[in-house]
Amino acid sequence: PTPDATRRSASRGVKMGVSELGVRRVLIVDDEPLIVRLLEMFLSELGADEVVKCANLPTLQEAIERGDYDLAILDVNLCGKTSFPAAERLMVARKPFFFVSGYVHEDMPAALRQIPLVPKPYLIKDIEEAIRQVVPAAQT
Repeated sequence: PTPDATRRSASRGVKMGVSELGVRRVLIVDDEPLIVRLLEMFLSELGADEVVKCANLPTLQEAIERGDYDLAILDVNLCGKTSFPAAERLMVARKPFFFVSGYVHEDMPAALRQIPLVPKPYLIKDIEEAIRQVVPAAQT
């Protein structure tokens, strides 16, 4: 991150830039443009270099196949359908991810209940904490 971004992050209690954890490119999966923009701002503040956005299941499937991201952040509900099948593919691909949603773990398939779920509305510290939970470099 730039010196200004590092200073801003430090002033908000951000521990370390996510790029230092190997998270440079983040896949955001949400069909609400304002939420996507908020996540973009948070990720920029946290030090991510680039964001890839998906607003529907077909573009999400394409992004999963490409695999050119370090972390995925998924909303559960995309245009009335769940992202659960995509989440299961991310698990198989061993890509770190977590959910941001109004759903609760009890509403999710059993296989996905161990994946972190950040409830909406959330703050930057909630996103940072979830990243640290799922990114292997943060767990050492």
